[in-house]
Amino acid sequence: STISVNGATYDVTAIAGLATAYLQTLTIPASVTALKDDAFSCMPIPGSGFSLKDIYMRSSQPPTAGSQASWMTLIVSHNKIMQMEYPDDLSKQVSLKNITLHVPTGSLAAYQAATFWKEFTVVEYSVPATEAYALLSTDGATLTFYYDCEKANREGTTYSLNTGSNKPDWANDAAVSGGLTAKVLTAVIDPSFTNARPTSTAYWFRQMNNLASIAGLTYLNTSEVTCMDNMFYNCQNLAELDLSHFNTANVTSMRYMFIFCKSLTKLDLSSFDTGKVTSMFDMFDSCSKLESINLSSFNTTKVMDMSGIFSGCASLRMLDLTNFSTPALRNTAYMFNGCTDLTAIYVGSGWTMANVNTSAPDYYKKMFANCTSLLGCKGTAYSSAIPEIDLDYARIDGGTAAPGLLSYTPYAVLSTDGETLTLYHDGDSSSKTGTVFSLIDRIPGWYQEVPFVTTVVFDPSFAFARPVSMRAWFYRLSYLTTFEGLQYLNTSEVRDMAALFYACTQLTNLDLTTFNTAKVTDMSYMFLLCSSLTSLDISSFNTAAVKNMFQMFGACSELTTIYAGDGWTTAALEGDGNQSLFLMDDKIVGGAGTTYDESVYYSGGIDAQYARIDGGTSAPGYFTREGAPMHGDVNGDGVVTIADVTSLVNIILGKSPAPATGVADVNTDGSVTIADVTALVNKILGK
Repeated sequence: STISVNGATYDVTAIAGLATAYLQTLTIPASVTALKDDAFSCMPIPGSGFSLKDIYMRSSQPPTAGSQASWMTLIVSHNKIMQMEYPDDLSKQVSLKNITLHVPTGSLAAYQAATFWKEFTVVEYSVPATEAYALLSTDGATLTFYYDCEKANREGTTYSLNTGSNKPDWANDAAVSGGLTAKVLTAVIDPSFTNARPTSTAYWFRQMNNLASIAGLTYLNTSEVTCMDNMFYNCQNLAELDLSHFNTANVTSMRYMFIFCKSLTKLDLSSFDTGKVTSMFDMFDSCSKLESINLSSFNTTKVMDMSGIFSGCASLRMLDLTNFSTPALRNTAYMFNGCTDLTAIYVGSGWTMANVNTSAPDYYKKMFANCTSLLGCKGTAYSSAIPEIDLDYARIDGGTAAPGLLSYTPYAVLSTDGETLTLYHDGDSSSKTGTVFSLIDRIPGWYQEVPFVTTVVFDPSFAFARPVSMRAWFYRLSYLTTFEGLQYLNTSEVRDMAALFYACTQLTNLDLTTFNTAKVTDMSYMFLLCSSLTSLDISSFNTAAVKNMFQMFGACSELTTIYAGDGWTTAALEGDGNQSLFLMDDKIVGGAGTTYDESVYYSGGIDAQYARIDGGTSAPGYFTREGAPMHGDVNGDGVVTIADVTSLVNIILGKSPAPATGVADVNTDGSVTIADVTALVNKILGK
């Protein structure tokens, strides 16, 4: 009744040009309402009549057949020829009466009166009931869900759906969910399933550890589902899941829903309505590669069991639970156990442990066991000395007087004049004057909302914040000139610095020596279009983990000096990440005098080889070693200006000695002569 083309699904409403010469049985779905030209192009097989014996109609309304429904025309014409050539041989003559047309009970008269259809031998039959079911292909590699009346005609093994928290029959079939021997590689939700209303999806894909994809999830209507327990249990090969269309308004249990989904790196469950859910036991347990999860829509007011919910999520870096309200929570044991990369857990005013069952430790022990990177908002850090019964630490950190491992959310405030953006981590946003923005999403809340900011301030309270993303924090702040309190910005957990200073066109110099970049993987576009930037100190940068530096310093048209240290490397760059780092930076000069080489951009644009400390002609680079004197800064004042020309002339005339650092040898020919004056003037003029 449907057909899929290039990922799009269409209802079949008409038939045209269908070759049926060797078919014996044909079923026409109820969706077909018309026969078009050349429908059923089935010339009879000479000498043997029709191979087609039975046609089963699913619709009680006969499809229309136009004047060019050529099947009938060809058959009638062919039959006349056969009668003329073999008048006495009935076996060679053809009649539509030889084909039985099976029509739904109650529609006999309609078909017997309908053009074209009345030429057949018409009989009634009971159309099979429409039902929802699953079909395992004969090779065991595909499990498909249908909602139609064709169950009896399918090749493979069919299963009925389950209800409540019961397992479906296929979940007990070793061919489907037999641990490491499971054969199912693909699951498919057929478009017909759109009209199905399952009441349970519990165990549907459980133990399909070789399952690589689920096609057609948008055709799964979960509006009446009450149980999703074990739904994706041990789907360890699934790398992505789009559940944005799921309607979970009636779901009451999500136990083990994603446990052991070891290939998932992100989950967006922001569409989930969990207002009726009472258990989230081990919901994400052992999702060891999960780096981010969006739970912003979760309503947890009725949840009683969250034990083990995030246990073993070793790659999670931050958890935003600010919308969690936990008045019914009874069981919290192992809640965050083994989240070794987790640096911050943000909670809000609805968070409470008041009703946790403390009658036995099994209900609340080891909430934070092995959370070795976790830090509370006042600096309380995880320690192995924290007792096994650690419920007291499940609160917002109050410092030494009331230590906790949870945090209120960092935020930013835009001043009323729109010129100052201040970042805080003090839990006191309500007292601030101005516009408050969130700071825990991958893209900051103020993104493209603060165009007139001139000053960014990091409040001392921000020192305990541990952002994991700084992507586009200062994107297109074209009036920004000043940073205050950069020493309070801790970047030790940041993974993403892409487009951080993108198009900050008024910044003239940046000293980022306080930055810890050991975990950063993306620096693409980081300083792109900083068109007034003349010097940049990134000498503290450790780039061993960075995979993408695409256009990192691109179009910094005034940039002359980049200071780097021994932590700088491009060894981890992948794909396009090594291209166009210095595109259009024609004033850049390395510490040994290497100047911009435009030719590289006419041969692929791979210029990462220049992203190194300048080693002269044998190893040219655009960087200057940390602490090295600036090439051309003859008078040693830290900038290259016309005053250096005067100092250079005095050296040439013997009025003052040449610096031992070699900065006076501007053209790097090994001697200080009048040619260096020309080179210095050209450098100042940007030639």
